[in-house]
Amino acid sequence: MSGLNTPVLVGVGLISQHEDDPLEAAEPIELMIDAALAAGADAGAPDLLKNVERILVPVGRWKYPNPAGLIASAIDAPRATTVSVHAGISQQTVLSDAASAIAEGSITSALIVGGEAGYRMARAKAAGVELADNADTDPPSEPDEVFTPEYSGILDAAEQASGLGFMPVGYYAILETAWRYARGLSLSDHEQLMAQRYARFSQTAADSPHGWDGEVVSSHDIATAPLLAYPYRKHHVSNWSVDQASALLMCSEAEADRLGVAPDKRIYPQAFTEANHAVVVSARGELDRSRGAEIAGQAALVAAHCGPDDLDFVELYTCFPIAVAIFVEALGLNPERNLSFSGAMPFGGGPFNNFVLHCTAQLAEHLRETPDSRGIISAVSGFLTKQGFAIWGTQPNPDGYQFIDVTERAAAVTITKPLVPDYSGSATVAGYTVLHDRSGPTTAIIVADTPEDSRTIAASDDPALLARLETEEFCGHEVTIEAGHFETL
Repeated sequence: MSGLNTPVLVGVGLISQHEDDPLEAAEPIELMIDAALAAGADAGAPDLLKNVERILVPVGRWKYPNPAGLIASAIDAPRATTVSVHAGISQQTVLSDAASAIAEGSITSALIVGGEAGYRMARAKAAGVELADNADTDPPSEPDEVFTPEYSGILDAAEQASGLGFMPVGYYAILETAWRYARGLSLSDHEQLMAQRYARFSQTAADSPHGWDGEVVSSHDIATAPLLAYPYRKHHVSNWSVDQASALLMCSEAEADRLGVAPDKRIYPQAFTEANHAVVVSARGELDRSRGAEIAGQAALVAAHCGPDDLDFVELYTCFPIAVAIFVEALGLNPERNLSFSGAMPFGGGPFNNFVLHCTAQLAEHLRETPDSRGIISAVSGFLTKQGFAIWGTQPNPDGYQFIDVTERAAAVTITKPLVPDYSGSATVAGYTVLHDRSGPTTAIIVADTPEDSRTIAASDDPALLARLETEEFCGHEVTIEAGHFETL
């Protein structure tokens, strides 16, 4: 059923830049403006872009105080409310905000734009060049609205002090080893599973017109690449050193009709779901699964009246392999099917805080080419902390657009354990990783269960122990812990 306020995606813009000279390369705001203009042209309704009422921009690694304001000025959209959305807020929330505001009738149109110039940044650093980017107006303007996350439940001082710091790779690697152990996979079988899955992503990226890296990487090369945080290697992690931007132009069905947007341009959000219950990694009672993902994934399928086999296109968040594995199980997908149409974050490109938007624009292109089709995109924020799903289709949901927040339902069934950072005594390893730098392994980090059913975190820099952790299954292994360090029994 399609109503006057039914939200519909009518224009998409996708921009990629491969300029080796950082002084010649466009800065991020230029890429985002180009993407916005491309979305307006794609919709085929010139008045829609300049009359857009809400512009939302996920904040990236750049320093523009009001990027949405710069975009509004560039596209001549003086009516737009400008919104900056900081990292830690799910990218699904950005989409949900726009679609829900249209469905509620508070606005008739919205523009969502994101972009990065990470490749330009990396090239400038390598060349010793200082980039002078547009810092906004003088004096700098401020956005009308700012979305800022609550960091409780995402970061923990004991985890950071253990050696994990702020970088996601170690946290996700701990979840990965717990998942491997719970599924009864050998170290070699697990390594091959990841390598084969990511080799397929590499091939998809090479075949995609929007893929960042055109080189096909074999499963052998993936499985033997340098380690970053065991069991994760170079090709298992997102490549954010990309110059990519995307824009999504949405409006109500009535506005699309009024402006004459062609029916074959229209893509409908059928069901959006979010789970924003936050628990720090080491306090999660089930390191190998995500109750939030399971509840949100199934809620999306039910709301869209479809099963996993009814999805023509699937894009799972591919920041690390554990996210893919968790979402496959949450949705009940066939693990052998194609799980990415973009080529995934390591190969298709993982623009910081913008990947979901980038994939949504690509999904719209695929859906337009395939009558009566549907696709799903999953979202992650934090350390697999928040989960979201978006089902889009060429036809509207018979029940109308659905937004379902399952945060409270997820919180009610999520198992947590008290974290005891200064624990001493025996414990059982629940998940672990070995951090590497360019010289090799440096530190092992374990999350362990105590006899009192609490959790603790500990580290070791013993070279012999680090080597064992990468060649033996240490989940389920008993250790002794004292003053934040562990040894085997």
